[in-house]
Amino acid sequence: MKNDDIEVLAGVFCSVLERESFMFGDVIDKDEGVTFGTMHKAVLTFTGDLVSGEIALVLPEQLSLELAANMLGAETDENFVKEQANDALGELLNVLCGQFLTTVEGEIPIFDLSVPIVTIINDSDWNDLLKSDHSILLMVEDEYNVLISLKVKS
Repeated sequence: MKNDDIEVLAGVFCSVLERESFMFGDVIDKDEGVTFGTMHKAVLTFTGDLVSGEIALVLPEQLSLELAANMLGAETDENFVKEQANDALGELLNVLCGQFLTTVEGEIPIFDLSVPIVTIINDSDWNDLLKSDHSILLMVEDEYNVLISLKVKS
């Protein structure tokens, strides 16, 4: 993997987001990064013969609900959407990781993916991730900041 892989990951995220939830995102400057109340962080690790790492996706709770509703073909205020929001976020991250690894490593290497873990983070955690050299900031639907982090070990 290369240093510009975080930018590749951001491009793959935008494609997966559009295909899976009919939403759109664009990379923005990290100076525009703000939290939106409760923030959800989904983390997934991957392990291969030559490379392993971790992808984290951080987004506002409201966007998590909208993603779930779009993926399930429902409205955000339906009870089961709230119940399925973490699973939908985990599934989005799973698809993102698979598409990213195929894009940068090809179809031949085999990777083991962990089960995505979703937690709630505070403003301090958000700011630490935002300052990291391993992260990139996106704006989704011209409304929500989404932070993606990529850590790779060779």
